[in-house]
Amino acid sequence: MENAVEFWKRGVGGGDRPMFGQVREDATVECNLAQRTKGRKFLCITSGGCTAFALARIALESVTACDVNASQTRLARLKQRVLLGTRGVERTACLLGAGTAAARLASRFGGEPEGYRKGLQRCGTVDAKLAKLRTLFHGLLVTKNKVEAFLQLNDPLEQASEFERDWRGWRWRTSLRILFHARLFGVFFPTGTFPIPARLDQWMDQRLERLATAFPARCNPFAWEFFAGHLPEAAREGIPILDELYDWNTCVQPEFVTAPIDEIMRRGGRFDFIALSNVMEMWPPQESAGLLAKASAALEPNGLLVARSILPKISMQSLAGLRRREDLEKQCEAMDRSVICAQFLVWEKES
Repeated sequence: MENAVEFWKRGVGGGDRPMFGQVREDATVECNLAQRTKGRKFLCITSGGCTAFALARIALESVTACDVNASQTRLARLKQRVLLGTRGVERTACLLGAGTAAARLASRFGGEPEGYRKGLQRCGTVDAKLAKLRTLFHGLLVTKNKVEAFLQLNDPLEQASEFERDWRGWRWRTSLRILFHARLFGVFFPTGTFPIPARLDQWMDQRLERLATAFPARCNPFAWEFFAGHLPEAAREGIPILDELYDWNTCVQPEFVTAPIDEIMRRGGRFDFIALSNVMEMWPPQESAGLLAKASAALEPNGLLVARSILPKISMQSLAGLRRREDLEKQCEAMDRSVICAQFLVWEKES
């Protein structure tokens, strides 16, 4: 059985291409939590770099971002050079542009042109797989024109009515049962690392409904990316990395490191805030408990630790020195605009 670390090192499809061009998680949640701490030193998972860059704008001293996949580190460092060296439409073209122009811009900062023809935010293997699934979605369930019209809505009540009427039919339910069948879902992740619910399709149905109807669709970047695969200008607000005018030379520069996060925590550094993304649910329970203990040792007093999960909340035993903050978990879930890793576990280090 392939363990989680080896799976993430290899990536989906293997090779040198990153898995994720972007972090499909709403980093405003992590920033909101981080601002409740002393705000000096932050630690997070690199992935596409979006969370690290968001935290960099509010950190007082440092942001360390780590990933076991070296391709993610290279991508994040390339984005860093782009953010420091561009502004305006040129920056947007590097991140979101398509075709040879985007590739040429990326190559100017050290990227391989062929790998970035869809922009740095959509260059990953997972991004490519999602694009194929989106094409099927438009062909079989809701046409692209209907999706675009739906995403122009600005009233969650109107969105809920239209979602129920035009989207959630028998084809929708059948497709979800096939796509999120436990055996098929297990193909994409290391087997045996976490329990997959028997009716994962029902869980994802609830998550997709929330993505489509809980917030005004017109300005929800995660709904646009997931259902349409592009971002109109009005939907980019709230995604720090897409701010065309921000001067990234004025904030803390994230340090991107290729290493497991438990190794970073073992090195003896102390952090006010640690964001684990969905790392813990990818490991067996005993390894997750060990990671939690290392995180506790690496946190400053009154520091916060947050872990996201794709699936319904994983059960975690209590740990001396950490206090579960269910009140903050509810706040996180209420404000989160994303769909994939949208369940939260939050702990506070006791003083």
